[in-house]
Amino acid sequence: MILGVGAAGVAITKILLAAGIGDVVAVDHQGILTAASPDLDEERAWIASHTNLEGRTGGLDEAVDGADVFIGVSGPNLLREEHLALLLLHRGIRFIEGSLRLKNHRFGLLQRCLEILRIH
Repeated sequence: MILGVGAAGVAITKILLAAGIGDVVAVDHQGILTAASPDLDEERAWIASHTNLEGRTGGLDEAVDGADVFIGVSGPNLLREEHLALLLLHRGIRFIEGSLRLKNHRFGLLQRCLEILRIH
């Protein structure tokens, strides 16, 4: 899944699809992109018509649940600890960039991941 469907998200999605990735779920500020998403410009309409083959709907919560990979190219503070726990416990994190900002945390991402695993 890709969080953020600006220029970087669109480019990354196109690269992944060209490389043969089977499906991508793209999420913007309104939720998972679908052909029914309102007010899509040409680029996002293309993304909506070439991704999300399962027809998933909803927001970030629904997109993260079941994601194999998370790529974040959006604003900060959108991915919550609950999302991180889902990725860690069910799929494993393979790539995180940009969207994860844990406030007031000195130990870094790895330490926080280990703490979340101990909690669950």
